[in-house]
Amino acid sequence: MEKEVLLLNNKDLNISDFDKNLSYDALSGIISAKRSYEKAKSSNDSVGMAKANAYANSIRKQHGGYTGGDDGSAYYTIGSTKRKKPEYSNKYSDEIDDLYNKIKNRKEFSYNPESDPMYILYKKVYADFGETAYERALSENAARTGGIASTNAVTAANQAEAYYKTQLAEKAMDLYKSAYSKYITEGNEMRADLDLLTSAEDRAYKRYRDDVSDYEFGTEMDYKKMRDIENDIKEEVRYEAERAYDRKRDATRDYQWQQVHNLDKAMFDAETARWGDQDEIDKANTIIKLAQTIYGKAPGYINVDALRELLGI
Repeated sequence: MEKEVLLLNNKDLNISDFDKNLSYDALSGIISAKRSYEKAKSSNDSVGMAKANAYANSIRKQHGGYTGGDDGSAYYTIGSTKRKKPEYSNKYSDEIDDLYNKIKNRKEFSYNPESDPMYILYKKVYADFGETAYERALSENAARTGGIASTNAVTAANQAEAYYKTQLAEKAMDLYKSAYSKYITEGNEMRADLDLLTSAEDRAYKRYRDDVSDYEFGTEMDYKKMRDIENDIKEEVRYEAERAYDRKRDATRDYQWQQVHNLDKAMFDAETARWGDQDEIDKANTIIKLAQTIYGKAPGYINVDALRELLGI
């Protein structure tokens, strides 16, 4: 609302849309500079005009990153105030930390076949096979001995059952090896995933550093550009000041010459008038002397002009 009132109160000024978008304080400063510019312009003060425009452009550069050219109507970006310094954000950080902690805190390998569903299944199957083999061995030996149990029959039955127990033990070893291999494979995969995430993070950080380098280079170029603009403005002010000084000096010289000329003319005119008056005085004296010669006196009623005309003087 304050800006609207400010613009309304200064609607006689030519304010660009770029200037209108600045903050209230910046806009106030530019309006003040424009007032100074108009005042200097009305007085043909080129130096004052250049200084006012330079001041307005300094406000534009500081608050908007641009300049308005020679009269404030243009738009030349400077850039440095427009650039935003890159910020690094590691989007892989949480995943890397989580995976690293899992690897670091991973439990040592251990295998309990009694908690392995496959071993439990094998155990039941081989137990059934062993029991069946045991009974079959007893039955076959009993048939050969007429149904009488013997030590050999029991031994054979135990051997048949032991075979399946041995098979179960071998399966348990296979399951152990498989579980260990799986444990190692999972660990390797976790490390590979960690390496992959770390590589991705390294590439992201490298891109960030490249962006920072580009930003710093761009900022340096913007600074040089802004410095060049400031130097141009200073040079313009200096040039306008020199031109104004030269014009003032020439005007002073012209005035002084005119004064001397007027004085010389006045003196000449005065001298001319003085000599003209003296001539008239001499002529009048001559007439008076003639009148005295003719009339023996020079009465006050003698018409000098008539005598001059009579005598052709």
